[in-house]
Amino acid sequence: MRFTAVLAGVVLALTGFSGHGHGKSGGGGGGCSNSHKSNGSSGYHHDDDNYGSSGGSGSNSGSYTPSPTPSPSATATGTVVTCVSPAKGKRPAVTAATVRVTGDPLATGSHRYRLEVAFLGAADETVDTGSAFVTLDAGAAQSVQVPMALTSRLDKVKECRVVKVMEWS
Repeated sequence: MRFTAVLAGVVLALTGFSGHGHGKSGGGGGGCSNSHKSNGSSGYHHDDDNYGSSGGSGSNSGSYTPSPTPSPSATATGTVVTCVSPAKGKRPAVTAATVRVTGDPLATGSHRYRLEVAFLGAADETVDTGSAFVTLDAGAAQSVQVPMALTSRLDKVKECRVVKVMEWS
């Protein structure tokens, strides 16, 4: 009898059941071992009930969401032609970067693209960002002005960099 009780206690300890129902643990994750991970949340998710809250970054609520199947989309490239610059002498301030965007040469028809530019400081940190839209035919190229969002930071900008050019619906 005593051997059976000890064996049952070991089995319960190894599986994570604490005797409080459905394997709920007191905190810091745990519970029964199944395909749902808590990743540091203060509870776990079971198919028919949810204990605790899923706080913290990277926590998984336990529900499965299938990844969307990528659909073919047109790609484009962007190259900075001119960056922003503060006023100097008689030359006025330039508060928008000029980016040359080239549409996907294999695309059919025209596509709308959203481009994002980071305005970087001396330590390569992002001082500001900006975005713009352009519609291009397959393989066509066009220069686009991408304005700073916060022109008050113009004096801190040392470089402009295209971060992303993506098809936009």
